[in-house]
Amino acid sequence: MQDLVLLNPGEEQALLQAIEASAEVQRLRQFFLWSQGPLRALLSHEVLVCLRLNEQGRVTHAEYLHSVAHAPEVLARLVDPVDGLVLRIARHCAATGRSPCLFPLSDASPDSPVQAGTTDGPRDTAGAAWGALGDEVRQLGLRNVLAHGTGPLAGGGTFFSLFGLTHGPNGRDAFALSLLLPQLHIAFLRVLASRNASVPALPPGVVLSERELEVLDWVVRGKSNPEIGMILSLSSLTIKNHLQRIYRKLNVHNRVQAITRCRELKLLINAEQ
Repeated sequence: MQDLVLLNPGEEQALLQAIEASAEVQRLRQFFLWSQGPLRALLSHEVLVCLRLNEQGRVTHAEYLHSVAHAPEVLARLVDPVDGLVLRIARHCAATGRSPCLFPLSDASPDSPVQAGTTDGPRDTAGAAWGALGDEVRQLGLRNVLAHGTGPLAGGGTFFSLFGLTHGPNGRDAFALSLLLPQLHIAFLRVLASRNASVPALPPGVVLSERELEVLDWVVRGKSNPEIGMILSLSSLTIKNHLQRIYRKLNVHNRVQAITRCRELKLLINAEQ
């Protein structure tokens, strides 16, 4: 049986303000301001990663919102659409029935909300897997994580991870995030719908070369620059230069955005079969 969780008046006020303000979110800039204002007032954090997952559990969109700058390699490890840390956290939460989930895991008692729905599988195995994910969180310098998602939905679901909370996340934080999950889900879908509606086609005369499409094929399969270089018998620097040209042509800034843009333009149909 779960312990009863009651928010104090200050937390209740912060939750209501976050819910009310979320109704105004339509675009990514507004989503960022909301995450840095009302959401941080309720759950103070450094990084928010938002994933959109299709019905097969594959990442179709990812956003990384942060109040503290992190190295590009940290971003890549968090939101890689094939084997990123947030995707692996989402899969672990789904496999164990632990949602919302938090790290450090030891902060949660067996009956707390973060353990709700935990399966009867071997706790030591699940604990070891979560411990490994927690070690990776620490290695990235993000301290802790509080995460929750909608689970599978018709048309796809969403998953949200808050890293670097100012205190060790606990059952009260997990409960607050559970209450806010519908607003996060709906606001993020509005942001994606607004962006998709305004995505222009590639300008006439701007095309990706056969080599650039080949590089993207391996990017979507989760290969790193050195790995792609070995496969194509090219240097890592050459692969990096190819990616920079791809980013400029697609008007994006990183691998996840490039993959998302190509999916929108139906450029990765063969690569994803």
